Amino acid sequence: MDDFTADLSTTGMVSLGAIAAGTIETPEDSDWFEVTLQAGTAYSFSVFGADHDGGTLVDPVLTLRDADGAPLASSDDAETVNTRDAALTGFVAPYSGSYYIEAGAFDANGIGTYSVEAIAGEGLSILPDFSSDDFPAGPATTGRVEVNGPVSRGVIETEGDIDWFAIDLEAGIGYTIAVFGADNQGGTLEDPVMRVRDASGQALVEVDDFNADTFDAAVVDFAVTSSGTYYVEAAGFGGDQIGTYSVEAFYTDGPPDDYPADDTTTGVLALGRLQAATFEYEDDVDWFAVELQAGQTYKIDVVPSRPSTFYDVILQAPPVGGSLQLGGGEGAFEVPETGRYYVDIYGGAVDDYEVRIREIDVPDDHGNTTETATALGTEGTASGEFEYFLDMDVFSATLEEGQSYDIEVTAGANLAAEGLLTGVSLLDADGMPLENVARDEIDGVYRLSGYVAPASGVVYVEVPQGQSELEYRYEVRVVEVAPPLTLVGTDGNDQLTGGSGNDSISGGGGEDNLLGLAGADTIDGGTGDDGVYGGAGNDVLRGGAGNDNIAGAAGSDMVDGNAGNDLIGGGTGNDTLRGGTGEDGIFAGQGDDLVRGGAGDDRLSGGIGFDEVFGGAGDDELGGGRQEDLVDGGDGNDTAGGGGGADIVLLGAGDDEGYGGAGNDYVFGGTGDDLVAGGRGNDVLDGGAGNDTLRGGFGADTFEFHDFGAGEVDVIEALDALEDVIYLDVEDASQFTVTEVADGTEIAIGDFTIRVLGATQTEVEDAIITYEVI
Repeated sequence: MDDFTADLSTTGMVSLGAIAAGTIETPEDSDWFEVTLQAGTAYSFSVFGADHDGGTLVDPVLTLRDADGAPLASSDDAETVNTRDAALTGFVAPYSGSYYIEAGAFDANGIGTYSVEAIAGEGLSILPDFSSDDFPAGPATTGRVEVNGPVSRGVIETEGDIDWFAIDLEAGIGYTIAVFGADNQGGTLEDPVMRVRDASGQALVEVDDFNADTFDAAVVDFAVTSSGTYYVEAAGFGGDQIGTYSVEAFYTDGPPDDYPADDTTTGVLALGRLQAATFEYEDDVDWFAVELQAGQTYKIDVVPSRPSTFYDVILQAPPVGGSLQLGGGEGAFEVPETGRYYVDIYGGAVDDYEVRIREIDVPDDHGNTTETATALGTEGTASGEFEYFLDMDVFSATLEEGQSYDIEVTAGANLAAEGLLTGVSLLDADGMPLENVARDEIDGVYRLSGYVAPASGVVYVEVPQGQSELEYRYEVRVVEVAPPLTLVGTDGNDQLTGGSGNDSISGGGGEDNLLGLAGADTIDGGTGDDGVYGGAGNDVLRGGAGNDNIAGAAGSDMVDGNAGNDLIGGGTGNDTLRGGTGEDGIFAGQGDDLVRGGAGDDRLSGGIGFDEVFGGAGDDELGGGRQEDLVDGGDGNDTAGGGGGADIVLLGAGDDEGYGGAGNDYVFGGTGDDLVAGGRGNDVLDGGAGNDTLRGGFGADTFEFHDFGAGEVDVIEALDALEDVIYLDVEDASQFTVTEVADGTEIAIGDFTIRVLGATQTEVEDAIITYEVI
């Protein structure tokens, strides 16, 4: 496990005049330590390893980095002291703030322990100093070890020397305390011994070897009965050793959590007052209870002690259920009901922090109640913006009894309408719900079409902010529309034209000409050879029995040709087009369309957009168009092409022809004797079952073989020996043979044969990869 990361998220820190320690655990490991410097002051930095008993690492290197992690200076050997240890002296800080000392090994395979030091001035410290005692053996010691903190290091300078380190322990908590020497790369002391003493100096536990595999000393799950200051004693076994060592202490079962992440927390936030807390471990979550008032705007501030600590804030909302994602707490918010809430704070690193919640005033463009609603203008439109989380904007409009209206809330250019996660509502004059304004899954607009006012008077449109981005802009619209028409034709040849509303038109018998115009119309041609034209709006169009001409025009339309040989055009919009039975021609036009030919020999085209085109039963001709399409021939002897874009072409049952076209396509033959061709681009071609011909064309193509039917022969045309790959779904080369023949080279897998035309045996062998290779 890496003790310190090599990036801005590191937990490593070194204070001026102090020493931090670390370990290069694996080859190419490096560790970062954060240090705070003042602009204009000169500093010196060092990383000591084996040469000066700073650890066991041979030839450390040091790199000094700025607050963004960019390198400023580096050192390998500190030549002024004739050593392989690393040091920088006289560095003048260009700004005040955080810097990072990176410790690593000159040899990429080097591992071991080291010490890091930062001091103000141009001097250079050499560790250790055997000329004087670093820590006395008694309560007057300056040595300290922090639980879950940095490693503390010391030196047994003379035979019989003993060092003490003060440590603060809490009653009832299990600790692991260790003194490491040479065995675990904690220093050079061969056989350390350790005691834990109480405040009076009384020994509570004495440990020599932790287990039979080490001379280092440690005690696991050590607990005290009363909280306070205790002492860790370090010495050499037998009193006749000298050398360096390290002292560590950590919670055996993890650190105790100051505030649990549920409603049992003792954490409470008072408005405007900072509350101190700690992320005791990475991914710690703390909860704080707080009483909030509906209608008041609040903001949460989280201030970690280290700016690089990542955190995230959620407001848990028991009064209304659910939660509110607040990210880094930058955004203001309101709560829908007065009550107790919980501020949920996630910490990405061990760190101390402070949190507070405060009331703020945020200008709001529109009122959030029926009493403060914004009246829509004479054109029935207005724009708005959400200034804080759970913002609510309310608009009023005056309707006339019996009049039809369209009510829409549309996303602005900055965001999609998913931001209105909690929906839009139409309220009556008393603020009671009348209708839900549902979101159209096709165009994302919240829309209530053709609403007929039951009485004259004021209504309200309530637009709530969900958990999307702040500064979400939108437009609200309440406009009169013509009442919907219901037109029914005769058994003759009728000419029926709708209005601007959501009309219902039925042609009945005969050869009818039906036109919807504006609005979301429903048009049924009935029997006969009809012309069915939707016009603008999201229309539902049915041809009925007969050979019909059907056009959706603008809008996201649903078209069904039904029986007969129909000609169908989708126009613009994301359309769903079904041919039904008969030999149909379907041209989807512009938009992300779904096209289904149905039974019969159909001609299908997706047009411009990301389309899905399905041929169904029959001998179909189908193409995807210009973007990335899915083209599926279905049953029958089909001819399918992907067109432009990275397409998926599936041929299904029958003797089919499939062409990927331009782009990096996937073409699969299915069952039958198929022609599978890639065209331009890096294509993947798979003939499937049957006697197939695979043709790659321009690009680095992959010919895949998974089905090895006995007696079947597949042919590869125009293999590019420099770029193309032949993938065989077998484990290794023992399962196939390669033989050069008169017109190329054959690959035999049991009774299945792949004939590669015009290619030599060497070219084919070089192109083959198998499951084992992948």
